[in-house]
Amino acid sequence: MTLPLAPDGPVTILFELDGYLPTEVEGVEGRAGETVEVARELKQIVGTVSVQADEGATVRLGSPEGEALCETPCQAQLPPGTWVLYVHKDGHRDAVRQVDVVADEEVVTAVELQPNTGSLLVDASERGALVEVDGEAVGFTPAVVQLPVGTRTVRVSRPGYAAVETQVDIATDEQVVLDDLELVASNEITAVSRRSERAQLAPSSVTIIGREEIEAFRYPTIYSALRGVRGFALTYDSIYGSAAVRGLGQANDFGNRLLILSDGAVLNDNILYQSFIGYAGRTDLEGIDRIEIVRGPGSILYGTGAVSGVVNLVPEPRRSPERTTVAVGAFDNHVMRGTAATHQNFGEDAGLYAMVSGATSDGREVEVDPRGPANPPTTLHAFDSFTAATTTGRLWFRDAVFQWYHGGRTLHFPTGAFGVRLDAADRNYWIDNRTLLELRYEPSLSDSTRLLTRVYGNRYVYEGIGAYGGRYLNYEKYYGNSIGAEARVVYDPGDVFGLQVGVTGEVSPEIDLYGEDRPPDAPVDNYLDEERPYGIAAVYGLMALNPVDAVRLTGGARIDYWSTFGFAVSPRASLVLLPSRRDVVKLMAGRAFRAPSIYELYYNIPGIQELPGKLLPETVWSGELELSHAFDEAWTGLVAGHGSLAQNVVETRSVPGGAVQYANSGEAIRIAGVDAEVRRAFKGGWMASAFYSWLDSRYADSLQVVPNVPTHNAGTKVVIPVAGSMARVALRNSLEAPRRIDLTRDDTTGWAVVSDLVLSGSVPERRFSYAIGVYNLFDMQYSQPLTDTFPFRTMPQQGRSLLATLSLGF
Repeated sequence: MTLPLAPDGPVTILFELDGYLPTEVEGVEGRAGETVEVARELKQIVGTVSVQADEGATVRLGSPEGEALCETPCQAQLPPGTWVLYVHKDGHRDAVRQVDVVADEEVVTAVELQPNTGSLLVDASERGALVEVDGEAVGFTPAVVQLPVGTRTVRVSRPGYAAVETQVDIATDEQVVLDDLELVASNEITAVSRRSERAQLAPSSVTIIGREEIEAFRYPTIYSALRGVRGFALTYDSIYGSAAVRGLGQANDFGNRLLILSDGAVLNDNILYQSFIGYAGRTDLEGIDRIEIVRGPGSILYGTGAVSGVVNLVPEPRRSPERTTVAVGAFDNHVMRGTAATHQNFGEDAGLYAMVSGATSDGREVEVDPRGPANPPTTLHAFDSFTAATTTGRLWFRDAVFQWYHGGRTLHFPTGAFGVRLDAADRNYWIDNRTLLELRYEPSLSDSTRLLTRVYGNRYVYEGIGAYGGRYLNYEKYYGNSIGAEARVVYDPGDVFGLQVGVTGEVSPEIDLYGEDRPPDAPVDNYLDEERPYGIAAVYGLMALNPVDAVRLTGGARIDYWSTFGFAVSPRASLVLLPSRRDVVKLMAGRAFRAPSIYELYYNIPGIQELPGKLLPETVWSGELELSHAFDEAWTGLVAGHGSLAQNVVETRSVPGGAVQYANSGEAIRIAGVDAEVRRAFKGGWMASAFYSWLDSRYADSLQVVPNVPTHNAGTKVVIPVAGSMARVALRNSLEAPRRIDLTRDDTTGWAVVSDLVLSGSVPERRFSYAIGVYNLFDMQYSQPLTDTFPFRTMPQQGRSLLATLSLGF
């Protein structure tokens, strides 16, 4: 713009424009014939708009195609007035905001961008299965979820089933339907070969009790879960529960021919090698994904104790959803139980599972028949009076896993074991405490080679006080501490060949047995004071060969050295044939051993249990032929024949004077048996199974029947959903067949059929579950054999009892 200026003196020029601040220039002088330039920059009148939104969104002015102001989170200056802002980010719905701008002031607008979404409908053959999308839990089948647009990874899983994983493309405002997902029972087992393999092809006779069965029957202990399992005969002597498998197991052996594992780590103690399967072990099976049961010799991988079989408690998978649960319940009419557990994931490669539980009972009254025809029946009080607690858990980070276990129980018993006063539970009690710590590091060295290492520590402490009339007391205490390490290399390049070799060592520097009598008005009599540390070393190898798809060969051996007796060799071989897609033939043979325990070697209490002579290790040769046929994806039938020869079996024998003594049997024991089973795996929420086993167990020379071995073994199980996962009925029947009581007579225990009926259910979305039922529904009265360490020949077993459990998740 050009303005004329008068030459008569300086002037002031004023600049004004709408939307800008006015400004002026003073002292402008004009000269004739000259042009004076005057310039000023006007400052726009603006306010500040602050846009808070997801990072990287574009803010445009006026329309989706308008001027781009900035990328969020950001600020922009605009003239005063009302403006429309469009906020855009790829994959999200556009957001529109109207803002009123005031000069020299800041206005803040928050924008929550909603992703472009579609929906996903997921259903599977098993209701209540967990649905995960891109690693995040989103619900349980059947489920409908809104998902961001794009390619998503969907995983559907349920304990006991192989997970199904697939990818879907989610489009805006469209629905993807996955309503035909088939969840198939996984039937994976690790206890046979210490690597995961299909149970149908594992080279042993196996049974898997999955999570669904555990929940349906709400088994409170390992002991209760093993009742009604093919080949198992349980014994409860009022102090400990134990299991004989296919004729291997006698009264007063503390179940030391059966190996109990927690995720592969041995839970048997190192003094009696006892398998704690009752409340002295675990007071709850919370957090157990499945129970793997292996019949037959397992010494090739586990050494001593795996003579009759192996029971492995497999924890829930690492990828389980986060949860915290508390549960309360009652069992056996007099047992109160409580449990708290948590599973926490710290990213994809780290997490924690921890459980603590407790149980207590004031006991009950039981009528028994003392030995001798002149002794009348006696009522015992506070039978099964105890307090117990368990804590167990795992902490994992990538290839490292730390697991712990501690179980403790204080039991008051009135049954007069080992000569203590009858019906004096308040003065007769035993305390067991068992602790395990294990650290594993299991890295993959290559695509085909894996290194598995572990170090572990064990501790067992026993204390017992017995009253022997008047103020006469007996006191005993055992300590057992051990540490060990193992390294194993697994080479598995493909389907044709596999190899694993390992070395292990263990030392028990503190193994103490102490016992004393405390008679009134007399010096203490220290009758037992043994310090017997020992060590173990072993090397083993196992090879698998699959020359063609229908033939699978495995074989290997283990050499153990025990400082208490020397060397033991345990070979094993198997041939698995697949003549058709539905048929499997297994031919298996092997040898197992059991080292005499420190308790068997050195325990004595004068007049009650005498010190044995030299004990040799037990050895068992076993062979089996098993044929199975899959009728369809759910139903399977099985028949099997098996035989064993057990030598140097350690037994409790009576000696002159009324005492007992551990001794190797002078005769071998030969065992022959036949099994038949049909089973429907869990599918659609229900399952069914039935089995019958015939067993003949005799001393090889005299042909006498071995005590505590039932000739017949049978059972049925069925689980039927009545309202999906919210309500199901579970029924179990197990046969208690006659057993020979001892070698002095031919009389036996009686027949009984024990029936359990449980109604259970859960609401996964609300993390609520319950169970209510009756064990021994028809109140069958039956007994099991005892040794001469008790004042009667048989022990009455639990009659009708109630079960109730309520669990809540957070």
